[in-house]
Amino acid sequence: MSFLIRKENVFAPFHWYHEMRRTQPLFYDEQTHHWHIFRYEDVKFVLSEHTLFSSDISGSGANTGDSLRSSLQFLDPPRHHQLRRLVSQAFTPRVVEQLVAHITSVVSELLDSLHSSDRLIDFATQIASPLPALVIASLLGVSPHRQNDFRRWADVALAAPGPGAPQEIATAYQRAKMEMAEYMTQIIEERRVEPRDDLISHLITAEIEGQRLTGWELLSFCELLLINGNKSTFHLMNAIVLCFDRYPEALAHVRARPEVLPGAIEEVLRFLAPLKATVRRTREKTLVGGRQLAKDQEIVAWIESANHDENHFDSPEQFMIERTPNHHLSFGFGIHACLGSHLARLEARVALQAMFERFAGQWSIPDVFLDALKGPGPSTAGIMGVKHLPLTWEA
Repeated sequence: MSFLIRKENVFAPFHWYHEMRRTQPLFYDEQTHHWHIFRYEDVKFVLSEHTLFSSDISGSGANTGDSLRSSLQFLDPPRHHQLRRLVSQAFTPRVVEQLVAHITSVVSELLDSLHSSDRLIDFATQIASPLPALVIASLLGVSPHRQNDFRRWADVALAAPGPGAPQEIATAYQRAKMEMAEYMTQIIEERRVEPRDDLISHLITAEIEGQRLTGWELLSFCELLLINGNKSTFHLMNAIVLCFDRYPEALAHVRARPEVLPGAIEEVLRFLAPLKATVRRTREKTLVGGRQLAKDQEIVAWIESANHDENHFDSPEQFMIERTPNHHLSFGFGIHACLGSHLARLEARVALQAMFERFAGQWSIPDVFLDALKGPGPSTAGIMGVKHLPLTWEA
């Protein structure tokens, strides 16, 4: 779901987070029957203790007809460990760094496609959205002539409908999922017969202790990679532009000292997290935030609030690109820490380096209404990102 906001509203939840950490660090929502936690130590505890808090929110494990709900993100050990060990072989920092040349090529093509005379672009749709979609499509071995379809599926996935969404949006989402599943199933079967040098072929042959991925697990992982891999980079790229617009001195500092760029990306991840919150389910009666919760209670762990906890970060409301240490939780923690975090960081780094050359001077977001994505959560805390992001820059 989407709604219109001013650009400053993207940062509005910070005040709500602060008040909740101060007054109601453990809050029960009577409407949704969810518990909400906001403090760093509580969020980290819930994310790290998988024996106490399940990622399988439905309680159905892999026994579901939804391929995404059967993916790594929603599985618990021991099957989670087995699958993660298999797929993580393709996402080590060393392997990801080998993608620099390809990502550089994709970024160059996207920037070249912009009209040189334009001083106004939609950064979200022209760069932030197609970049991860095209990189992931190439990783999976998607045929070049089907990459436009892959981009379309990724765009639909970014706006996944929530409860109460109009029927036409929900229908479009399900249709895109079905089309993607049919195409990826076809690729998986083709690669079983004729392997190539792509991620699917490697995952088909990957084996640990005699275990291999089933066809259903391969499809689930492809869908997870398309949706979450695209979302994390998309929201990170937009967050970078939003932060540099709000803090132009930070952009000038990174231009003057390119070596601080990795740290700047980490501070954006902390300050304006791509994933605002995640959900866990209590496996048993468990003490959380000083209160005993019953079994099968759902907990919304507010990652972005944890990243702004004054008891863990010095001056958390200040945007400091050379912040050290910076132990944010934006890519999760524990066994479900994001597998694609190295790839998202790399895509952002390569894209920014190229943009510094193409987009001279300060960057600015016009003072217009932005089309924001609405996620679960009270008030403006439900802002999960923006669908469109106009960007101008100095000549």
